[in-house]
Amino acid sequence: MLILYILTDLYLFFILYVACMGMIRAHNEGKLNWFLWALCLPFVTVSVVFNALHNLTIVSLLFWELPKEWTVSERMKRHHKQQTYRGKISRWLCATLLNPFDHTGDHCD
Repeated sequence: MLILYILTDLYLFFILYVACMGMIRAHNEGKLNWFLWALCLPFVTVSVVFNALHNLTIVSLLFWELPKEWTVSERMKRHHKQQTYRGKISRWLCATLLNPFDHTGDHCD
């Protein structure tokens, strides 16, 4: 049951990331008016809190270290170029899950 909870939680975390990247893309393209921005703000706030909590819990277990950064992305950027298992995990997550949805195309660089 715990495994199912963790997998569901990680899937929700991924969906929040994809949605936030879409909002950033819309903002960068000038498509967010004040009303849409106001609608997105609570969602983004929840996403930032969710990100920080995951960085303190699940991602700390994955990288087997306490965080030095507030967000998962900043932590993965720190590990991205390292030739360690943490760097390998970071590169895989970025290339496989994050980069396809990032507005720059390279989330961890």
